[in-house]
Amino acid sequence: MILDRAYKFSAADYLMKPYPSIKRIEFTLQDLGRNKPGIAELNPLRFADMNLLRELEASGFIDRIYGKKT
Repeated sequence: MILDRAYKFSAADYLMKPYPSIKRIEFTLQDLGRNKPGIAELNPLRFADMNLLRELEASGFIDRIYGKKT
């Protein structure tokens, strides 16, 4: 019972397909750029490799582990 409640509480914070948020990376770069010149101008896509997640999604793996039919 306690473990089930703890799981449900924690699971709500995780995305099924956890693609990185480009906006959040951009915000972080802008924030860091206040102290380090040039960082704010960096391309946020440079810091996010989505290839593995795309491959897992395309193969149907993510849907299978969540019990969805593909």
